[in-house]
Amino acid sequence: MSLLIVGAGVFGLSAAIEAQKKGYSVTVIDKHPVPSPYSAACDINKIIRSEYDSHFYAKMSLDAIEAWKSDPEYSETYFECGRLSVCPKSNSNRRRFDDISIAVLGELGKADKITKYADAVSLKRDLPCLADCQFSSEDVYVYNGRAGYAHSSNALKAAWRKAVRCGVQFVFGEAGEAVGIEQTDGKTAVAAKSGARYTADKILVACGASSGFVVNVAGVQAATGLFVTHIQLTPAEAAEMEDIPVIFDAGLGYFFPPDKETGLVKVCISGVAAANNVANPHDYGTVSLPRYKHDTATDTIPQNSLSQARRLLTKYFPELATKPFIGSKTCWIADSSNSDFIIDKVPGHSDIYLASGDSGHGFKFLPIIGSYVLAMLEGRLDATTAERWKWRGEPEGLEKYKNTDWKLTKQLLEFDQITFAKE
Repeated sequence: MSLLIVGAGVFGLSAAIEAQKKGYSVTVIDKHPVPSPYSAACDINKIIRSEYDSHFYAKMSLDAIEAWKSDPEYSETYFECGRLSVCPKSNSNRRRFDDISIAVLGELGKADKITKYADAVSLKRDLPCLADCQFSSEDVYVYNGRAGYAHSSNALKAAWRKAVRCGVQFVFGEAGEAVGIEQTDGKTAVAAKSGARYTADKILVACGASSGFVVNVAGVQAATGLFVTHIQLTPAEAAEMEDIPVIFDAGLGYFFPPDKETGLVKVCISGVAAANNVANPHDYGTVSLPRYKHDTATDTIPQNSLSQARRLLTKYFPELATKPFIGSKTCWIADSSNSDFIIDKVPGHSDIYLASGDSGHGFKFLPIIGSYVLAMLEGRLDATTAERWKWRGEPEGLEKYKNTDWKLTKQLLEFDQITFAKE
Protein backbone atom coordinates (compact mmCIF):
# COMPACT_ATOMS: atom_id res chain seq x y z
CA MET A 1 0.00 0.00 0.00
CA SER A 2 1.44 3.36 -1.02
CA LEU A 3 0.80 6.62 0.82
CA LEU A 4 1.65 10.11 -0.41
CA ILE A 5 1.74 12.81 2.26
CA VAL A 6 1.67 16.47 1.24
CA GLY A 7 3.33 18.43 4.04
CA ALA A 8 6.23 17.62 6.37
CA GLY A 9 4.92 19.30 9.51
CA VAL A 10 3.64 17.82 12.76
CA PHE A 11 0.72 15.80 11.40
CA GLY A 12 2.49 14.78 8.20
CA LEU A 13 5.72 13.58 9.83
CA SER A 14 3.95 11.74 12.63
CA ALA A 15 1.65 9.97 10.15
CA ALA A 16 4.57 9.09 7.87
CA ILE A 17 6.45 7.39 10.72
CA GLU A 18 3.45 5.33 11.79
CA ALA A 19 2.48 4.32 8.26
CA GLN A 20 5.99 3.32 7.23
CA LYS A 21 6.40 1.24 10.39
CA LYS A 22 3.16 -0.57 9.49
CA GLY A 23 4.44 -1.54 6.07
CA TYR A 24 3.26 1.29 3.86
CA SER A 25 5.48 2.73 1.15
CA VAL A 26 5.44 6.39 2.17
CA THR A 27 6.54 9.46 0.22
CA VAL A 28 6.38 12.95 1.75
CA ILE A 29 6.59 16.06 -0.39
CA ASP A 30 7.11 19.62 0.80
CA LYS A 31 8.38 22.86 -0.67
CA HIS A 32 10.95 23.26 2.12
CA PRO A 33 13.17 20.83 4.03
CA VAL A 34 12.34 20.13 7.67
CA PRO A 35 11.69 22.36 9.52
CA SER A 36 9.79 24.25 6.87
CA PRO A 37 9.52 27.99 7.55
CA TYR A 38 5.84 27.58 6.64
CA SER A 39 5.21 25.15 9.51
CA ALA A 40 3.74 26.65 12.69
CA ALA A 41 6.18 24.37 14.53
CA CYS A 42 9.22 26.01 12.91
CA ASP A 43 9.96 27.82 16.14
CA ILE A 44 12.12 27.71 19.25
CA ASN A 45 9.33 26.50 21.51
CA LYS A 46 5.69 25.44 21.88
CA ILE A 47 3.71 24.84 25.07
CA ILE A 48 3.16 21.26 26.18
CA ARG A 49 0.15 21.23 28.52
CA SER A 50 -2.58 18.89 29.71
CA GLU A 51 -5.21 21.46 30.74
CA TYR A 52 -8.37 20.89 28.71
CA ASP A 53 -12.04 21.18 29.51
CA SER A 54 -12.72 17.79 27.90
CA HIS A 55 -11.59 14.34 29.00
CA PHE A 56 -10.84 13.52 25.36
CA TYR A 57 -8.01 16.00 24.79
CA ALA A 58 -6.83 15.89 28.41
CA LYS A 59 -6.29 12.13 28.24
CA MET A 60 -4.72 12.43 24.80
CA SER A 61 -2.35 15.17 25.97
CA LEU A 62 -1.29 13.14 29.01
CA ASP A 63 -0.47 10.24 26.69
CA ALA A 64 1.53 12.63 24.53
CA ILE A 65 3.48 13.97 27.52
CA GLU A 66 4.47 10.43 28.47
CA ALA A 67 5.67 9.90 24.90
CA TRP A 68 7.68 13.14 25.03
CA LYS A 69 9.39 11.82 28.16
CA SER A 70 9.95 8.22 27.13
CA ASP A 71 11.13 8.61 23.53
CA PRO A 72 14.93 9.06 23.53
CA GLU A 73 14.93 11.62 20.71
CA TYR A 74 11.81 13.60 21.57
CA SER A 75 12.84 13.74 25.23
CA GLU A 76 15.95 15.72 24.28
CA THR A 77 13.67 18.49 22.99
CA TYR A 78 11.18 18.48 25.89
CA PHE A 79 11.60 20.60 29.02
CA GLU A 80 9.17 20.11 31.90
CA CYS A 81 9.56 23.53 33.48
CA GLY A 82 5.92 23.83 34.56
CA ARG A 83 3.28 26.26 33.44
CA LEU A 84 1.82 29.18 35.41
CA SER A 85 -1.62 30.37 34.34
CA VAL A 86 -2.37 33.93 35.46
CA CYS A 87 -5.98 34.92 34.98
CA PRO A 88 -7.68 38.22 35.82
CA LYS A 89 -10.48 37.70 38.33
CA SER A 90 -12.74 39.54 35.87
CA ASN A 91 -12.20 36.96 33.08
CA SER A 92 -14.97 34.52 33.99
CA ASN A 93 -14.67 32.43 30.82
CA ARG A 94 -10.99 31.71 31.30
CA ARG A 95 -11.40 31.10 35.02
CA ARG A 96 -14.17 28.63 34.25
CA PHE A 97 -11.87 26.85 31.79
CA ASP A 98 -9.10 26.62 34.41
CA ASP A 99 -11.50 25.25 37.02
CA ILE A 100 -12.97 22.66 34.67
CA SER A 101 -9.56 21.57 33.42
CA ILE A 102 -8.34 21.04 36.98
CA ALA A 103 -11.45 18.97 37.73
CA VAL A 104 -10.91 16.90 34.56
CA LEU A 105 -7.29 16.20 35.46
CA GLY A 106 -8.39 15.28 38.97
CA GLU A 107 -10.83 12.73 37.55
CA LEU A 108 -7.97 11.32 35.47
CA GLY A 109 -5.77 11.13 38.57
CA LYS A 110 -3.32 13.73 37.22
CA ALA A 111 -4.04 16.85 39.30
CA ASP A 112 -1.30 16.02 41.81
CA LYS A 113 1.08 18.62 40.39
CA ILE A 114 -1.47 21.42 40.19
CA THR A 115 -1.60 24.19 42.79
CA LYS A 116 -4.08 27.06 42.80
CA TYR A 117 -2.83 30.15 44.61
CA ALA A 118 -4.99 32.84 46.16
CA ASP A 119 -2.07 35.22 46.71
CA ALA A 120 1.38 35.97 45.37
CA VAL A 121 3.15 35.35 48.69
CA SER A 122 2.56 31.62 48.69
CA LEU A 123 3.27 31.45 44.95
CA LYS A 124 6.69 33.07 45.38
CA ARG A 125 7.41 30.78 48.32
CA ASP A 126 6.91 27.71 46.13
CA LEU A 127 8.50 29.25 43.02
CA PRO A 128 11.42 31.39 44.23
CA CYS A 129 12.51 31.96 40.63
CA LEU A 130 9.56 34.41 40.47
CA ALA A 131 10.44 36.24 43.69
CA ASP A 132 11.01 39.57 41.95
CA CYS A 133 7.84 39.49 39.84
CA GLN A 134 5.20 42.09 40.63
CA PHE A 135 2.03 39.99 40.70
CA SER A 136 -1.35 41.68 40.82
CA SER A 137 -3.97 41.13 43.51
CA GLU A 138 -6.53 41.18 40.70
CA ASP A 139 -5.25 37.88 39.29
CA VAL A 140 -5.73 34.20 40.13
CA TYR A 141 -2.76 31.84 39.75
CA VAL A 142 -2.68 28.16 38.79
CA TYR A 143 0.61 26.28 38.53
CA ASN A 144 0.89 22.89 36.82
CA GLY A 145 4.20 21.09 37.23
CA ARG A 146 3.25 18.46 34.66
CA ALA A 147 3.73 20.85 31.75
CA GLY A 148 6.40 22.81 29.95
CA TYR A 149 7.55 23.27 26.39
CA ALA A 150 9.38 21.58 23.56
CA HIS A 151 11.96 23.06 21.22
CA SER A 152 9.63 22.67 18.29
CA SER A 153 12.06 23.01 15.38
CA ASN A 154 14.36 20.45 16.95
CA ALA A 155 11.40 18.16 17.59
CA LEU A 156 10.43 18.36 13.91
CA LYS A 157 13.98 17.47 12.96
CA ALA A 158 13.88 14.53 15.37
CA ALA A 159 10.67 13.32 13.71
CA TRP A 160 12.24 13.72 10.27
CA ARG A 161 15.25 11.62 11.32
CA LYS A 162 12.90 8.93 12.62
CA ALA A 163 11.01 8.95 9.33
CA VAL A 164 14.18 8.66 7.27
CA ARG A 165 15.38 5.73 9.37
CA CYS A 166 12.03 4.02 8.85
CA GLY A 167 12.43 4.30 5.10
CA VAL A 168 10.14 7.24 4.32
CA GLN A 169 11.09 8.98 1.07
CA PHE A 170 11.18 12.79 0.99
CA VAL A 171 11.03 15.22 -1.94
CA PHE A 172 11.75 18.92 -1.33
CA GLY A 173 12.07 22.02 -3.49
CA GLU A 174 9.96 22.74 -6.56
CA ALA A 175 9.55 18.99 -7.07
CA GLY A 176 7.93 18.82 -3.65
CA GLU A 177 5.83 21.99 -3.87
CA ALA A 178 2.24 20.88 -4.44
CA VAL A 179 0.25 23.23 -6.66
CA GLY A 180 -2.93 21.22 -7.08
CA ILE A 181 -4.66 17.91 -7.50
CA GLU A 182 -5.53 16.46 -10.89
CA GLN A 183 -7.94 13.73 -11.93
CA THR A 184 -7.07 11.79 -15.07
CA ASP A 185 -8.96 8.66 -16.15
CA GLY A 186 -10.22 8.19 -12.62
CA LYS A 187 -6.72 8.39 -11.15
CA THR A 188 -5.72 11.10 -8.68
CA ALA A 189 -2.35 12.83 -8.92
CA VAL A 190 -0.74 15.66 -6.98
CA ALA A 191 0.90 18.16 -9.31
CA ALA A 192 4.16 19.83 -8.23
CA LYS A 193 5.57 23.16 -9.35
CA SER A 194 8.39 21.40 -11.19
CA GLY A 195 5.88 19.55 -13.36
CA ALA A 196 6.25 16.30 -11.44
CA ARG A 197 3.11 14.23 -10.77
CA TYR A 198 2.69 11.96 -7.76
CA THR A 199 0.18 9.18 -7.33
CA ALA A 200 -0.46 6.73 -4.52
CA ASP A 201 -3.16 4.42 -3.22
CA LYS A 202 -3.97 7.10 -0.64
CA ILE A 203 -3.08 10.78 -0.52
CA LEU A 204 -2.95 12.67 2.78
CA VAL A 205 -2.93 16.47 2.75
CA ALA A 206 -1.24 17.68 5.95
CA CYS A 207 -0.17 21.24 5.17
CA GLY A 208 -1.67 22.91 8.22
CA ALA A 209 -2.72 26.48 7.52
CA SER A 210 -1.58 26.05 3.89
CA SER A 211 -3.85 23.07 3.23
CA GLY A 212 -6.28 25.39 1.44
CA PHE A 213 -3.77 25.85 -1.36
CA VAL A 214 -4.04 22.11 -2.15
CA VAL A 215 -7.68 21.25 -1.39
CA ASN A 216 -10.79 23.34 -0.89
CA VAL A 217 -11.13 23.92 2.87
CA ALA A 218 -13.52 26.89 2.71
CA GLY A 219 -16.04 26.62 5.53
CA VAL A 220 -14.02 23.88 7.23
CA GLN A 221 -10.88 25.63 8.41
CA ALA A 222 -9.36 29.08 8.11
CA ALA A 223 -5.77 30.25 8.47
CA THR A 224 -5.44 32.42 11.56
CA GLY A 225 -2.36 34.54 12.21
CA LEU A 226 -1.06 34.80 15.78
CA PHE A 227 1.61 37.32 16.70
CA VAL A 228 4.95 36.55 18.35
CA THR A 229 8.15 38.47 19.01
CA HIS A 230 11.41 37.94 20.91
CA ILE A 231 13.97 39.63 23.09
CA GLN A 232 17.65 38.70 23.30
CA LEU A 233 19.09 38.03 26.77
CA THR A 234 22.70 38.17 27.81
CA PRO A 235 24.15 34.94 29.24
CA ALA A 236 23.82 36.41 32.75
CA GLU A 237 20.19 37.39 32.20
CA ALA A 238 19.39 33.99 30.73
CA ALA A 239 20.93 32.27 33.75
CA GLU A 240 18.70 34.28 36.09
CA MET A 241 15.56 33.27 34.19
CA GLU A 242 16.42 29.68 33.27
CA ASP A 243 14.24 28.13 35.99
CA ILE A 244 11.02 30.06 35.38
CA PRO A 245 7.90 28.24 34.16
CA VAL A 246 6.04 29.15 31.01
CA ILE A 247 4.00 32.17 32.14
CA PHE A 248 0.58 32.30 30.51
CA ASP A 249 -1.17 35.59 31.28
CA ALA A 250 -4.75 35.49 30.06
CA GLY A 251 -4.93 39.28 30.02
CA LEU A 252 -1.81 40.07 28.01
CA GLY A 253 -0.11 37.03 26.45
CA TYR A 254 2.54 34.55 27.41
CA PHE A 255 6.28 33.96 27.33
CA PHE A 256 8.76 31.17 27.80
CA PRO A 257 12.01 30.56 29.66
CA PRO A 258 15.05 31.60 27.63
CA ASP A 259 15.94 29.31 24.77
CA LYS A 260 18.86 27.17 25.90
CA GLU A 261 20.64 27.49 22.56
CA THR A 262 20.24 31.19 21.80
CA GLY A 263 19.13 33.02 24.95
CA LEU A 264 16.04 34.29 23.14
CA VAL A 265 12.77 34.76 25.03
CA LYS A 266 9.67 34.32 22.90
CA VAL A 267 6.74 36.60 23.72
CA CYS A 268 3.27 35.81 22.37
CA ILE A 269 0.53 38.42 22.13
CA SER A 270 -3.03 37.48 23.12
CA GLY A 271 -6.36 39.13 22.39
CA VAL A 272 -5.78 39.77 18.69
CA ALA A 273 -5.25 37.64 15.59
CA ALA A 274 -5.55 38.06 11.84
CA ALA A 275 -7.23 36.54 8.81
CA ASN A 276 -5.79 36.83 5.32
CA ASN A 277 -8.91 36.55 3.18
CA VAL A 278 -8.05 35.90 -0.46
CA ALA A 279 -9.71 34.40 -3.50
CA ASN A 280 -10.32 30.71 -2.96
CA PRO A 281 -8.00 28.80 -5.35
CA HIS A 282 -10.62 26.04 -5.74
CA ASP A 283 -13.96 27.81 -5.94
CA TYR A 284 -15.75 31.11 -5.99
CA GLY A 285 -15.63 33.16 -2.82
CA THR A 286 -12.82 33.73 -0.37
CA VAL A 287 -10.87 31.79 2.22
CA SER A 288 -8.24 32.80 4.74
CA LEU A 289 -4.83 31.51 3.67
CA PRO A 290 -1.43 32.33 5.14
CA ARG A 291 1.11 34.85 3.91
CA TYR A 292 4.47 33.98 5.40
CA LYS A 293 7.23 36.25 6.61
CA HIS A 294 9.65 33.94 4.80
CA ASP A 295 8.23 35.37 1.56
CA THR A 296 7.26 38.88 2.76
CA ALA A 297 9.91 40.14 5.18
CA THR A 298 7.84 43.13 6.33
CA ASP A 299 5.11 40.88 7.81
CA THR A 300 6.07 41.25 11.46
CA ILE A 301 3.39 42.04 14.07
CA PRO A 302 0.96 44.96 14.42
CA GLN A 303 2.67 48.12 15.59
CA ASN A 304 0.32 48.47 18.57
CA SER A 305 1.09 44.91 19.72
CA LEU A 306 4.58 46.04 20.74
CA SER A 307 3.18 48.09 23.61
CA GLN A 308 1.20 45.09 24.80
CA ALA A 309 4.34 42.96 24.73
CA ARG A 310 6.11 45.61 26.82
CA ARG A 311 3.25 45.65 29.34
CA LEU A 312 3.51 41.87 29.64
CA LEU A 313 7.24 41.98 30.33
CA THR A 314 6.91 44.97 32.65
CA LYS A 315 4.40 43.07 34.76
CA TYR A 316 6.83 40.23 35.46
CA PHE A 317 10.40 41.22 34.55
CA PRO A 318 10.45 45.02 34.19
CA GLU A 319 14.24 45.08 33.75
CA LEU A 320 13.72 43.35 30.40
CA ALA A 321 10.87 45.50 29.13
CA THR A 322 13.06 48.07 27.40
CA LYS A 323 14.94 45.54 25.30
CA PRO A 324 14.39 45.78 21.55
CA PHE A 325 12.02 43.28 19.99
CA ILE A 326 13.46 41.05 17.29
CA GLY A 327 12.24 38.21 15.11
CA SER A 328 8.65 39.44 15.16
CA LYS A 329 6.39 37.37 12.95
CA THR A 330 2.94 36.01 12.30
CA CYS A 331 2.52 32.34 13.22
CA TRP A 332 -0.19 30.84 11.01
CA ILE A 333 -2.40 28.10 12.43
CA ALA A 334 -5.20 26.08 10.84
CA ASP A 335 -8.29 27.01 12.82
CA SER A 336 -11.47 24.97 12.84
CA SER A 337 -14.70 26.47 14.11
CA ASN A 338 -14.57 24.64 17.47
CA SER A 339 -10.81 23.94 17.72
CA ASP A 340 -11.24 20.23 16.99
CA PHE A 341 -8.85 18.68 14.49
CA ILE A 342 -10.05 17.74 11.00
CA ILE A 343 -8.83 14.23 10.23
CA ASP A 344 -11.09 12.74 7.59
CA LYS A 345 -11.62 11.94 3.94
CA VAL A 346 -12.03 14.96 1.65
CA PRO A 347 -15.60 14.98 0.28
CA GLY A 348 -15.88 14.16 -3.40
CA HIS A 349 -12.68 12.11 -3.46
CA SER A 350 -12.19 8.41 -2.87
CA ASP A 351 -8.47 8.56 -2.09
CA ILE A 352 -7.71 12.03 -0.67
CA TYR A 353 -7.67 12.71 3.07
CA LEU A 354 -7.01 15.74 5.26
CA ALA A 355 -5.14 15.86 8.58
CA SER A 356 -5.28 19.47 9.72
CA GLY A 357 -7.21 21.90 11.92
CA ASP A 358 -4.47 22.11 14.56
CA SER A 359 -6.22 25.23 15.93
CA GLY A 360 -3.13 26.27 17.83
CA HIS A 361 -2.95 23.22 20.09
CA GLY A 362 -1.85 20.41 17.79
CA PHE A 363 1.92 20.52 18.21
CA LYS A 364 1.98 18.80 21.59
CA PHE A 365 0.62 15.62 19.97
CA LEU A 366 3.58 15.16 17.61
CA PRO A 367 4.71 11.84 19.19
CA ILE A 368 1.26 10.22 18.96
CA ILE A 369 -1.03 11.93 16.44
CA GLY A 370 0.25 9.76 13.59
CA SER A 371 -1.33 6.65 15.09
CA TYR A 372 -4.72 8.38 15.02
CA VAL A 373 -4.24 9.54 11.43
CA LEU A 374 -3.29 6.03 10.32
CA ALA A 375 -6.34 4.61 12.09
CA MET A 376 -8.50 7.05 10.13
CA LEU A 377 -6.85 6.09 6.85
CA GLU A 378 -7.51 2.42 7.58
CA GLY A 379 -11.09 2.94 8.77
CA ARG A 380 -10.35 1.85 12.34
CA LEU A 381 -10.68 5.17 14.14
CA ASP A 382 -13.24 4.72 16.91
CA ALA A 383 -16.65 6.21 16.20
CA THR A 384 -16.48 8.88 18.91
CA THR A 385 -13.12 10.23 17.71
CA ALA A 386 -14.13 10.01 14.06
CA GLU A 387 -17.25 12.04 14.80
CA ARG A 388 -15.23 14.67 16.66
CA TRP A 389 -12.69 15.04 13.83
CA LYS A 390 -15.00 14.63 10.85
CA TRP A 391 -15.07 17.01 7.90
CA ARG A 392 -17.77 19.49 8.79
CA GLY A 393 -18.96 22.52 6.92
CA GLU A 394 -19.45 25.33 9.41
CA PRO A 395 -19.16 29.11 9.19
CA GLU A 396 -15.80 30.54 10.12
CA GLY A 397 -14.93 33.89 11.65
CA LEU A 398 -14.64 35.65 14.96
CA GLU A 399 -17.76 33.94 16.33
CA LYS A 400 -15.81 30.69 16.69
CA TYR A 401 -13.62 32.18 19.42
CA LYS A 402 -16.60 32.92 21.64
CA ASN A 403 -17.32 29.22 21.99
CA THR A 404 -13.81 28.18 23.01
CA ASP A 405 -12.99 29.36 26.51
CA TRP A 406 -9.27 28.57 26.41
CA LYS A 407 -8.73 30.83 23.41
CA LEU A 408 -8.06 34.46 24.20
CA THR A 409 -8.60 36.07 20.80
CA LYS A 410 -11.35 38.68 20.76
CA GLN A 411 -10.32 40.77 17.76
CA LEU A 412 -9.71 39.42 14.27
CA LEU A 413 -7.82 41.81 11.98
CA GLU A 414 -7.68 41.84 8.21
CA PHE A 415 -4.07 41.01 7.43
CA ASP A 416 -3.70 43.40 4.49
CA GLN A 417 -4.87 46.32 6.64
CA ILE A 418 -2.33 45.87 9.45
CA THR A 419 0.33 48.50 10.08
CA PHE A 420 3.32 46.26 10.78
CA ALA A 421 6.07 47.13 13.22
CA LYS A 422 9.50 47.76 11.75
CA GLU A 423 12.64 46.05 13.05
